[in-house]
Amino acid sequence: MKNEIIQRIASVINALNNVTVKGESNLANMSGSITVLREIADMVATLKIAEETKSEEVK
Repeated sequence: MKNEIIQRIASVINALNNVTVKGESNLANMSGSITVLREIADMVATLKIAEETKSEEVK
């Protein structure tokens, strides 16, 4: 589950890295967004997340 979250965040970062922006404020917003996503991915990587059991998935 943790790896899936990190992979999804990485996919979003890769998509954002391919978006063209115009203007200094737009560039700053994009850069800030990518930085926040990287920080979140780093936080998730250090979390201890209990894996879901089959009984929990059925609920």
